[in-house]
Amino acid sequence: MGTKSQRAERLDLIRDLVVLGIERGIHRRSKLQQVAVEEQLLARVSDGESLGYTSVYRYFDALRFLKFDSSKEYGIEDDILWTSSARELARCGATNYRAETLSEPEKAVFRTSIFLSDASRQFLSLFCGNHAVPRSQEQFITMARPLYVINVSAKRPPDIGKGDNEWPAEKNVEISFNPESSKIIRRPTKEFLYTYRYWCLDTNIIDELNVREAERCGILKSHSYVLFPLDSTMQITSDQFLDMIYSSLGRKLKHPQVVPIPWLMYRICPKAKISVEEFKALLLQAWHKNRHLLHLERGPGGLIEGRIYSPQREYSERYGNHRYYLVVDGTIRSNLAVFPITKGG
Repeated sequence: MGTKSQRAERLDLIRDLVVLGIERGIHRRSKLQQVAVEEQLLARVSDGESLGYTSVYRYFDALRFLKFDSSKEYGIEDDILWTSSARELARCGATNYRAETLSEPEKAVFRTSIFLSDASRQFLSLFCGNHAVPRSQEQFITMARPLYVINVSAKRPPDIGKGDNEWPAEKNVEISFNPESSKIIRRPTKEFLYTYRYWCLDTNIIDELNVREAERCGILKSHSYVLFPLDSTMQITSDQFLDMIYSSLGRKLKHPQVVPIPWLMYRICPKAKISVEEFKALLLQAWHKNRHLLHLERGPGGLIEGRIYSPQREYSERYGNHRYYLVVDGTIRSNLAVFPITKGG
């Protein structure tokens, strides 16, 4: 299994290469590389220096991997054959060129490409029973279930050879549908966590819960890192979300309860197939509408990673621990107080 294409993990840079190549009529890799360097497009974040050959190659190979380039040749001097999906990406991505975010139309193009690529077989099929390969988001939503990450860097034992299917790389991520089960699947950490995972997170195919304070919030360590499918068609009202909160607490409360917001995320997001951001938006809506039943309060998770929350984060931290917390009126709210529903309430 090749990994060169899979290490090109930034879809925004892949989009920018497509936009640059198509808008300027570039059809040769060496020329596209030259123009990208001149535009400081392919540069290291740390010092602004141009990426080396290997890193540049990974991005050009990703164009082929994701079906934006249908050429059969690999060389830097060979021609690029832009596909119809590449032209569609360039059309909807032109106004977003050089932005670190992806627009919804761009995400849609990338989702189609991901499901039609080997990423569906090598990553998304692991969410599905019998490793069925989904070829659309609709199929994935139907077949997929939450996947728990047990270990992010399991080293291959020294007495196991490289050809062993159970230990495909030197460092492997261990995953399972059931953390208590002995049935564990291992995949190379680099391609699983740092390429395919980013691609699917950035395009809203999946979301994840990996809260550092999970154990303190009442979540078992073995259940604290979960990847789960998203259903973009799910339309949840604030009333329905309120019902989800009470269902998570046993529905009929006799006394007020205070629960960590991350605890609720683990209970609701994977089951409802909604993202962390949608959860927070729905919680705010339900809170505004039902102030007599819900109260957002600051709890022991108010300081995150030992420092005050700041929305200005580097791109690489876009899935950091800070995103699991609400900020209301400049104050971090990490706990939710839930009051019993009285008759007529």
